[in-house]
Amino acid sequence: TAWYRMLPEVILLKEFEDEQAVNLVKACPKKVFDIEDMGKGRKRATVARPRHCTLCRECLREEFGVPIIKPKVEPVKDEDKDEEKETQIERKEWIDNVALHRVKNHFIFKIESTGSLPPEVLFTEAVKIL
Repeated sequence: TAWYRMLPEVILLKEFEDEQAVNLVKACPKKVFDIEDMGKGRKRATVARPRHCTLCRECLREEFGVPIIKPKVEPVKDEDKDEEKETQIERKEWIDNVALHRVKNHFIFKIESTGSLPPEVLFTEAVKIL
């Protein structure tokens, strides 16, 4: 069996520090991000394993950026509207600062063998046939 996928590219467009860094690391099921200790109790998120990314977009889900605010049923004052607007901006900022892309001309190619020949030999023989 052989398959391929495009190389994922994960870019942090801003520094995620302290609690935001911890939330970002928790958000990724493939453990793409890691925490870097900056000293004096400060932490920063880094892209540690970009090849592990499946582009599932879990790290972009809103609830990892800031707490979700449920819609209010009662009438809201102008001050409350401003507060809601700020929270919406924070959510968008979280999503806009993690960029996920596929590198268009870089492929990760995998070959699986049944065991009679190692994948390296299978690949070499297939190239000879081509």
